Amino acid sequence: MSFTISVLTGRYSRREFYNFEHVNLLGTYLVFISIFYLIHYKEKNKKGGNIESSPFSLIIGSYLTLSTGAFVTQLTAFIPSKYYRLKNIRYLSILLIITGISSYYITNSFSPDLHQKIFGSLNYFGREISLREFYQESIHQNLELNDSENSGSFTWRIFSYTFYLYNIFHQNILNFLFGSGAESFFQFATFAPHNDFIAIFLDFGLVGLLCFLFFLFKMFKTAINSDFDILTSFVVFLLLRLAFENVIYSSYVFSLISAIGGLLYGTLLENNNAKKI
Repeated sequence: MSFTISVLTGRYSRREFYNFEHVNLLGTYLVFISIFYLIHYKEKNKKGGNIESSPFSLIIGSYLTLSTGAFVTQLTAFIPSKYYRLKNIRYLSILLIITGISSYYITNSFSPDLHQKIFGSLNYFGREISLREFYQESIHQNLELNDSENSGSFTWRIFSYTFYLYNIFHQNILNFLFGSGAESFFQFATFAPHNDFIAIFLDFGLVGLLCFLFFLFKMFKTAINSDFDILTSFVVFLLLRLAFENVIYSSYVFSLISAIGGLLYGTLLENNNAKKI
């Protein structure tokens, strides 16, 4: 009900939705719901139900949120592996291309503000700046994206990644290996990297990043080797979220991920113990 009300009353041009202050929060909300949605329908399928349409209904729902991250997550994490056959991928790619081109021209005609929110990055790099100029302006933090009508959230993320990676690789060797401490990115700028892998690299160094990657690898390996494929979907979702947001330092997101992850891992252990018995 909360999701439906938010979509129906949301101001699409500003990507604001009812009791969610930003579209990404609504998208994350839907993704978390999807985990339990799929668990429910998987159990129903065992009893003779049909879940063929459920992954696609989730994709449509995430598209309605206007959250690019939610859409990509649903598209990659929650579709059963049987759908990733060459024939299906070809049809899906054609459908996505048609949808993207149609959305580009439709939004440009009926809602220019919404068009800039979604396709701003394409317009920005195509009309206002070259990649070389963008790199130079980013590393010196001279880029004023707010002055451009064409810059979007994706452009801002590329700017942030470029700026912080440049500074990481121009640190002294001790900071490069062991980092500069929690939230040390404030020493460089007033904005967060919007990528937890970069944030961990900056704050805890190469050693800390490698330890974190090893933890994620073990987690993903456990999910792959289990029959509990919902856990695999959760790990993929977590990786995507870490790559485009700052989850580690966001208590309201990280606490929710930890709680859901604990429930899923507990279910995995329960299933494995049941099989042993």
